[in-house]
Parts: sequence; structure tokens; C-alpha cells
Amino acid sequence: MNPFAEQEAWEDHQIQKATLEYGSKTKKQLSDDYQFVFEDQIEFIKATVVEGDKFDDELATESLDESNAKSALEKLQEDRKTLPIYPYRDELLKAINEHQPSNVRMRRD
Repeated sequence: MNPFAEQEAWEDHQIQKATLEYGSKTKKQLSDDYQFVFEDQIEFIKATVVEGDKFDDELATESLDESNAKSALEKLQEDRKTLPIYPYRDELLKAINEHQPSNVRMRRD
């Protein structure tokens, strides 16, 4: 007789409760009913060779993205110039450089 049988049974029961199992326990697995579908790789390669690589289109897209990024930067620069403190920017930066404050607090009105 095993003196630890009750302990082992309890541990096995706890492990079963903690283990997560997906799917139905009574239904047959459907994986046998389906088969893999493989694309014809030769047709894919042939289509790529016939059409050619579209590096020119990719470069055009990249340059368009760059121009959009530049325009966003230009928009930020224009918005910065409309801020009320912008005319005092150089004086403020000079004062900060000379006096090295630990905090600079701006008040919103």
C-alpha cells in the first residue's frame, strides 16, 4: 500500500483541472478530412518573370513617402512659427544657455 496514494491522486486531479484542452472530447478530429492545397510555384515564378520586378514603382512610392514626410516637417515648421512665443525664441534659447535653469515652465492662457 502506497502511503502517498491519496496525495498523488489529489495532485493528478489538480493537474487535470489546470490543464486547458481545446476542442470536443467526443468528436473525431477533422484534420484527416482535409488535405493541404499547394499553389503551383512555377506559375508564380513565371508570372514574376514575365511581368518583371517593379523596382521603379517601389522607388516612386518611396520618393512619394519622402515628399509626404518633408511636407509634414514643413507643416510643423509653419505651425511652430504661429506660436505666440516664437518671436522670443532666440532670446529664450540664449537665456536658457546662459543661465542653465533646471526647469522651464510655460503657462497656457
